[in-house]
Amino acid sequence: MAGWPNLSDLVVGPEKTAPVGVVGAPLAAGSVTPGQCDLAPPLLRQTLRRIGRYDVETRRELSTQITDRGDVEIAGLSIEEATGPISEAVRFSAAVHQLTLLIGGNNAVTRPGVRGLGLPLDKVGLVTLDAHFDMRDTHEGLSNGNPVRALIEDFGIGVSAFDIAGDDWQEIDRPCDVAAAKARFERAHAVESSQPEASNAVVSAPGSAWPAEPVQEWAARHAIES
Repeated sequence: MAGWPNLSDLVVGPEKTAPVGVVGAPLAAGSVTPGQCDLAPPLLRQTLRRIGRYDVETRRELSTQITDRGDVEIAGLSIEEATGPISEAVRFSAAVHQLTLLIGGNNAVTRPGVRGLGLPLDKVGLVTLDAHFDMRDTHEGLSNGNPVRALIEDFGIGVSAFDIAGDDWQEIDRPCDVAAAKARFERAHAVESSQPEASNAVVSAPGSAWPAEPVQEWAARHAIES
């Protein structure tokens, strides 16, 4: 319907400084499951034209402007190579906007996004809503399956992870309530072993083995409160 107020009306160019800034990070490198997540930023911009500005819950019309800072040039780069450019783009946006939205790309944009805040990582908290904990091992490099583990290994960042793969959300209250996460991991694998044909969607746990060392020692080594 022509002329219908929609969210795209609120988007302005980088020449204007709005309260909210948007940075696109079309990162596809390191995806555990191949896909086209790098197409998400332009697709989201197109989708905004189909979403109205009226909020039925608050009975208010959305009016906050959003500065679109475009996409970071990271085509063909590895996660390690893209980390710097993404972090720098987030750092600039966070300096001039009250709120910055980083649009991936795959989950690997999480770590450079957090690092781009320019704050000591032990002063930063991360709330992640996902079907997985993103806690795979990092010994084979970065991927979209281990940004949370990478951040924890950086400086022990605090994390609350809400697993939304099942019917109910399940929370790890501490960053690393490693014991709780390990218990979920073991329960999921027990189910997987007894039901070899079960869908992957049933298994909502890290996709790699936990450290062989005792959990408490692993937690202490990474400055994590378990």
